Amino acid sequence: MDKKTHCGERQRLTFPVAINTSARPPSLLPRKLWRTLRLLPLAASMLFLTAVLAALAVTALGHTDTDHLAGHTVLQITPSTQEQKSALHEYLDKHPMLDLWREGLPVEVSVSPEQRQELVRFLDGRGIEHGEVISDLHSLIKNQTLQASLTLTADDEPLNWKKYYPLEKIYKWMDDLQKNNPDTVRVHTIGKSYEGLDMKGVVITFAPDQPVVMLESGIHAREWIAPAAATYFIDRILNSDENDIVRKFEWHMFPCVNPDGYVYTWTKNRSWRKTRSTNWLIFKGVDANRNWPFHWQDVGTNNIVYSEHYAGPHAESEAETSNLRKYVDILAPRMRLYLALHAYGQMLMFPWSYTKNPTTRHAHLNEIAAKAAEAVKAKNGVTYKYGGIAETIYIATGSSIDYVYSKCVPYTYVFEMRPEFSSKDTGEDAGNHGQQGFILPDDQIEDTAAEVWAGTLVLLQEVDKYPSGNNPKLCPDL
Repeated sequence: MDKKTHCGERQRLTFPVAINTSARPPSLLPRKLWRTLRLLPLAASMLFLTAVLAALAVTALGHTDTDHLAGHTVLQITPSTQEQKSALHEYLDKHPMLDLWREGLPVEVSVSPEQRQELVRFLDGRGIEHGEVISDLHSLIKNQTLQASLTLTADDEPLNWKKYYPLEKIYKWMDDLQKNNPDTVRVHTIGKSYEGLDMKGVVITFAPDQPVVMLESGIHAREWIAPAAATYFIDRILNSDENDIVRKFEWHMFPCVNPDGYVYTWTKNRSWRKTRSTNWLIFKGVDANRNWPFHWQDVGTNNIVYSEHYAGPHAESEAETSNLRKYVDILAPRMRLYLALHAYGQMLMFPWSYTKNPTTRHAHLNEIAAKAAEAVKAKNGVTYKYGGIAETIYIATGSSIDYVYSKCVPYTYVFEMRPEFSSKDTGEDAGNHGQQGFILPDDQIEDTAAEVWAGTLVLLQEVDKYPSGNNPKLCPDL
């Protein structure tokens, strides 16, 4: 397609014609691919873009079954030199469609047969150690979703920690807790999700004017063990002894702060991580733990809309983030401890996540984390690493933990629960719990929750020593 220039010469139009690329919406395509499109004639560009959109639509919109995972495997990658680490980081950054399961070492990534072929060629060319840890992701997820479907259709039963539960059953359980404990439990909704679901939690109060503990879990939809562990915590609090330390605090517990995403993992795509907002055209979802208005999109995030770590078009773009942030701000003056539950990696961490520079209270927070990790290990023999987030795994900005700490909440911790990493189930490594990344088996729910609860009790003992009264209004680290 051409047009006449003012000099009478013909000029080829390039794609896009009506889009100012310097001010376009958040990146749809990697920069190199975008630049390639701009060099093509309009017709060719549109055909190429249509093909790309069709290929990406599966990722953007999700699936109604697990057939799209046929042939998918999970690779574990262990770079040993700084040069290899840098090369791997660059490769992953250039391939945002790869489903990154674990970012700390070893790295774990879910790949299609085509993605695997290209990735293995890259790894072999640089001598980077790698191996297959899940050989049939399709069957693994299909089996778990089949079990989950039985829970969806099962008759009413008391909530237990032998299986995972869908959102409506968790919410009904919380409603029943309020009915059965009207003087102690209050169901509280902090707002609506993007798709209009309630963001429900419970407030547990034993006495007036107690310091606050707040728990957030399920911000990443596919981490099913997080809501399960949160409900276990609620059960332990309500069944605590009269003189138990948990009764010194007012608890604000939110088992599923990404309800849209969690429902979607039960009904459409077990591997879904993000929210379900439409961020551009057909593309769905933002990483709600990169969307908080504190050092938003500095580093450790992605502005490509189909990336698992897409931080959103702007800070606090997500209804879920906004609702939770407003609630944190209300409670912050009285809040002593903020907990976030995630999976996986078996780690207990604290701020900062946006920088490797330590907080002024780093040594103190680290000492407490060490004691909590000892309690975790004493429960079931499972080892948790501990330390600042950025130094322990990676730098990530716009996180809930950093935001809450910036509001002068003195103790903010995140548990990355089981498993430590994935591995083949050979029966030879009894110390490795799970072997299946996010697809943690039902029979490990209760043990996982119990060991993390043991660590939390130690955190409470330390938090209880903190001076009474409101927190300072200005964080000394800012």
